[in-house]
Amino acid sequence: MPLPDDPRLLALANDILHQFDAIFGVHAGFRPAHAKGAMFTGTFTPAAGAARLTRAPHVTRPSTPVTARFSNSTGIR
Repeated sequence: MPLPDDPRLLALANDILHQFDAIFGVHAGFRPAHAKGAMFTGTFTPAAGAARLTRAPHVTRPSTPVTARFSNSTGIR
């Protein structure tokens, strides 16, 4: 996916990043948002009636392996 080149969008993105730095401090080497998180792996097993509600492929299988990352929203480590 190409990076945006709209000057207004780039200016907005930079303004947001500067606000994160001003509010939460600069954390060199870490991303400005969602820096702290935990990875989990597991298995998704759909409920018995789930296939009646959606056509999503993972609901039609007995189970699906999953990997999920939960993170905080700020730049605080």
